[in-house]
Amino acid sequence: MSRPTIPPPPAIINTLNQTLRTIIDDPKTREKMRQYGFDAFSSSPQELGALVRDELEKWRKWIQEAKIEQQ
Repeated sequence: MSRPTIPPPPAIINTLNQTLRTIIDDPKTREKMRQYGFDAFSSSPQELGALVRDELEKWRKWIQEAKIEQQ
């Protein structure tokens, strides 16, 4: 059973976003992440939301096309 979630206030989202952007945009962080195979990039909360929605839809289609059953 899932419960409805309450989104965090915009001020908290913005603070987290700015902090993460500062970290991710640091050249040392990007290089370290690159060493582990990640292509780090920063985005706005709206851009991240759109990326997640697009990826979920893409994977949903692939799973349906492959007829993968939920286990």
